[in-house]
Amino acid sequence: MQAIRESCDKADNYPLNLVCQNTYQHILSDYVSRLNAREKDLFMDKDACSVDFLQHSGEKGVHQTNIKTLSDLKAHLWKDVEETKSLPKCRFMFMTAPHSRERLKISRAMMSYAFSYHQVSAGFLDFVFQFGKTDFARNSQYSGFRHESSLGEHFQSLEVPELHRSGPQIRMCYSLKSVESSKANEEWPWSIRSLAVYHSFYVPSGQAEWIVVKGNQLMKTRVASLASSHRFTSTAAAHRTVEQYFTLNIEFHQLFADWSAEGWRWYIDYLEDKFQALTRHALAAAVEVPLAKVPSPLDIAPPSRYSSFSSASTLTSWKVDPCDYREKVQGSPGLMSGPSTLMPINEISHETPNFNNNTPGPSSGTDDFSFNDFQKIQDLGEKTSEALFVLKSNDAVLSEFAAYYRSIPNSRTFDGELAKRLSLLANPIHTMIDRISLTQKELRIQIERAKALRELLTNRKTLLYSILEYRNVQASRSLAEKAQTSTDNVEVLTREMHKIAQKTQQETVSMRIITLVTLFFLPGTFISTVMSTDIVHWDTNAEGRMVRVVSLEALWVYLASTLPLMVVTFAGWYGVHWWVNASGKEKLRAKIYPFARPKRLHRAGTA
Repeated sequence: MQAIRESCDKADNYPLNLVCQNTYQHILSDYVSRLNAREKDLFMDKDACSVDFLQHSGEKGVHQTNIKTLSDLKAHLWKDVEETKSLPKCRFMFMTAPHSRERLKISRAMMSYAFSYHQVSAGFLDFVFQFGKTDFARNSQYSGFRHESSLGEHFQSLEVPELHRSGPQIRMCYSLKSVESSKANEEWPWSIRSLAVYHSFYVPSGQAEWIVVKGNQLMKTRVASLASSHRFTSTAAAHRTVEQYFTLNIEFHQLFADWSAEGWRWYIDYLEDKFQALTRHALAAAVEVPLAKVPSPLDIAPPSRYSSFSSASTLTSWKVDPCDYREKVQGSPGLMSGPSTLMPINEISHETPNFNNNTPGPSSGTDDFSFNDFQKIQDLGEKTSEALFVLKSNDAVLSEFAAYYRSIPNSRTFDGELAKRLSLLANPIHTMIDRISLTQKELRIQIERAKALRELLTNRKTLLYSILEYRNVQASRSLAEKAQTSTDNVEVLTREMHKIAQKTQQETVSMRIITLVTLFFLPGTFISTVMSTDIVHWDTNAEGRMVRVVSLEALWVYLASTLPLMVVTFAGWYGVHWWVNASGKEKLRAKIYPFARPKRLHRAGTA
């Protein structure tokens, strides 16, 4: 008794203050360091604490108490010792939290004192560390089973004969996990939750101690309901034997084991539904998409007709509207970058595809699945692997649990009355193991389902990747064909331009000849024209000689009419020339501006 009190007085040093330390000192010191590091996100402030106790004392029935302070905790734990010199036959201590990702509603001082009073082994802290405040799931793949039974002389220091805590003691702790529905996240209404249990049972007296850690009130409610049932509150409770108390405590183990197997069937159903909704349409996806018809060179630019320079050139038929060209280019995948028009995931049709319909539907394009689907499938794969690991961990914990209890009746540490008493536990243990086996069968069924789902996810993801890869190859092939067609078109256009250039060269030679002939005859023609007028003419004088007569008045009239007409002609020519140049520049600007504008906007956006 004195050793337990001294250990409680040093509760701040838990687990270094344990009376029986079967763990190395450096490991205990490491636990203290981890408690110091996790204190803020693992424990509530002392003003927000709320710890529930449930006690069953035989004839007194079931009694529940809520403790909020350390002083109340000390008074509650030592009350039975000081008043009745005995402990309740069964005591539960519940460490809960508002939800699975919030701090436990207990202070470090209260937990350390309660663990020191019950001499809880330090290894139980590994399971407690799974809880606490966090934004994401923590240690969802950590479970285990540990036992530290005092079936030998090594644990005699833990015996308190005054409280009937003596003799062989079964001590264990374990962690299980299950999946529970959650309303916090509508997009994913399931959450994997943890349960940590510490249990000790004194074989001679039948006294049992439980510490249950859970992120909500679910297990507390179920334990209270079971403890209040007729089996625990019958009138014969005061006359139960140790074997009967042992059998009743086994019920709680079975309660926890059943919880670890429930919900998985519906969770895997949910994963399968999500998986099928994301990937079912891939089985009917049209892999080979019909390619758009590439126009032939004749469709793009019919050859122009040869004409003389006196007629309008048919090259104007090659004119391309820049706005129309831009729309066509933007409509061609991969030719010009533009705003993405990918269909949102929640708008993708997940209906069963109609294989009898040959009409291309939404799934015949490239919008039926995207890289976002790969991310969702990857997330489903991780969720499935997580569920598979947790299921296997639960199965392993229950196997270790059953193996340990199976070894208790065969313990050879004691003989005489204690050995006989331990052997009497064989029947309830075998009954419990049979029930645990049924739970394990359910777990293994869900394990096989999870394995099958994971394999399907892997195969379906490979199929989606292969389809996208094949489509990329086909798209590259299509672009290569279009590029080759464009090259052929350019070649045809080049040949046509070469023909036009040859004809133009021939016309140029002809025009040079015409120009030379014109220049050869122009001076004579001009002189003869002037000479044919009355400005200069030849008359015969009285002597009979030819005399040149120049009419200045006629010359003045000729110059007065010719020079203004020349000015008007040159001015008209210059006006027409300026108008043609200005109109050409405006048309060129209109052609270039639609292509140059996005680039300017892009630069302005980046600036």
